[in-house]
Amino acid sequence: MDKIYVRTCLVCGELFETNESRRKICSEGCYNTRKISYRQRSYINQKINMRNTVEKQERERLFNEKLKKAKEANLTYGKYVAKIYLETHETIKERLEKEKNGKTIRDNDEGE
Repeated sequence: MDKIYVRTCLVCGELFETNESRRKICSEGCYNTRKISYRQRSYINQKINMRNTVEKQERERLFNEKLKKAKEANLTYGKYVAKIYLETHETIKERLEKEKNGKTIRDNDEGE
């Protein structure tokens, strides 16, 4: 005689008896419910992976553009990025100083 196992269904949480040691689902209905849930999760994960792939490709494209510009400027990538960073922050500092002194950028542009 086969051994009888008492299990709790992973889907509905009810107790059930089975003679299969690996069984975790109580009925065909619960099996179908779990299968649909797995399909939905799989679909969502595919969408997330696709989005991550697109974002990764965009980051790689931007990196390659910067690398190309760095080579054209005869700089290493790090030095090129540092140069861009400093240029950007210098313009921000200039704007803040002008606003602090009461001049706006538009006023300054009109005077020149």
